[in-house]
Amino acid sequence: MEKRLISAVIISTLILIIWSGATKKYYPIENKVVTAKSTAVQSPRPTTNTTRPEININELSTFNNDHFTAYFSEKDAAIWEIVFKKYKDSGLNLKHAFFLEDNGLTFRKSTVNRHSIAFTAADKEKRIDKIFKFDSKNYALDVEIVVENISNNPIEFRIPLILGEFTISNDNQGRFDKLTISSQDKIKHLNLRKTATFQDISFISYGDRYFTVILGVPARLLKAQVNPVGPNSTEIALLDEKITLLPRQKEVLKYNTYIGPQDIKTIALVNKQWSAVINFGMFDFIAQLLLQMLEFFYQIGHNWGVAIILLSVAIYLILFPLSIKQLRSMKQMQELQPKIEVLRKTYKDNPQRLNKEIMELYRRHKINPLGGCLPVLLQIPVFFALYQVLIRSVALKGAKFFWIQDLSLPDKIISLPGTYPLIGNSINILPILMSISMFFQQKLSSATQMSSSSEQQKMMLILFPIIFVFIFYNMPAGLVLYWLVNNILMLVQQVRMNRIKKTETVS
Repeated sequence: MEKRLISAVIISTLILIIWSGATKKYYPIENKVVTAKSTAVQSPRPTTNTTRPEININELSTFNNDHFTAYFSEKDAAIWEIVFKKYKDSGLNLKHAFFLEDNGLTFRKSTVNRHSIAFTAADKEKRIDKIFKFDSKNYALDVEIVVENISNNPIEFRIPLILGEFTISNDNQGRFDKLTISSQDKIKHLNLRKTATFQDISFISYGDRYFTVILGVPARLLKAQVNPVGPNSTEIALLDEKITLLPRQKEVLKYNTYIGPQDIKTIALVNKQWSAVINFGMFDFIAQLLLQMLEFFYQIGHNWGVAIILLSVAIYLILFPLSIKQLRSMKQMQELQPKIEVLRKTYKDNPQRLNKEIMELYRRHKINPLGGCLPVLLQIPVFFALYQVLIRSVALKGAKFFWIQDLSLPDKIISLPGTYPLIGNSINILPILMSISMFFQQKLSSATQMSSSSEQQKMMLILFPIIFVFIFYNMPAGLVLYWLVNNILMLVQQVRMNRIKKTETVS
């Protein structure tokens, strides 16, 4: 492989490693000034250094439908966790979702039917009913909070509502935790670890790697606040305006909610605007396009592995003219190697003159030295975008393909008794196959030369695939499958061009 092409791929790989490291703790983070100020703001809940105590699993009430099992803390009338049946019982831990802060009441379950569960609580002044209405057709949830003045005097009442308390992981999974705010027709993806207050918002959401909770904010809501309540916990709270209730008067507060997978079509069934919570980072536009292409190919092959292969073929065909140009450019530059070696010997003590003469040689033969790098450079945003799609698309969670049990994870074929540097605790076969394909691709594209540069190429021929084995070793199997198919297509094209070259030589 021509040295500049190797350099381009190495640089792109280093970018990937640096980018992955930079986003390890938080993804995505937008360090913008939020709409509200942190001073002179009434907090829905005072900042503390401790989170709420864990509750006994036996104290939880359950609600089941075809989509999920919801676990409720009955005394708080709050959702503790949602477990999604379609996705191998994966869950979203909400901890106190829809908890009414500082109300001093203990709820009890009142009614349960196929579509709803209700809780009630009362003291000398007020009665509160909280009704959770689940849609049997999708992941929508409507929450109604009914406050009634049961005293003989007017009462003032404010409802600080907790959307949820979320634990931010310190490991690699923590980078997926994100807060999304729709404020003044702008979508922001923000850091969950910083205190911030927002006004004039239409919806607010929390999402982890695969699932999300989205809350449509009523127009009367005064503010929403992100409030760290522990080293790795953040609470999202909504502060409603103060209401005055006359004796026997009721106030009904309604919240529209989505709790389910981060899937654009599924979210759009509830509210099209809410699908904006799905964001794949820097190359979001390309990632969204790739996701649509994947879904299209899935409809053809009915398997996500087949869809990834078809996507790789499609992208290869789109870049085919550039790939041909790349191979021809490499071939032309290999043919010039003997002349370049002569120049190197002639001007070995004058690097500036050497570079000038080499560029003049390229100009006379109408060769662009960067022409071979262009297809690889164009693949970089595709690579990054596809990486995000494969590790964050819930549709690919648990998707199988031959021996691969989950295309969003490394293709573990053998578990090892311990953990080892670089390879972890498993044998993954796809990165090895990809490395072998890369080796043969380089071998076919390298010319046989008796020079120092030829020796360097021979060294890179062995070293480069080995390096890539470890770089790709723990990446999602779907991504490695994509790259493997691309290498095979390039290998077939190189074989074809070599045969054409031999035929022309014989003639």
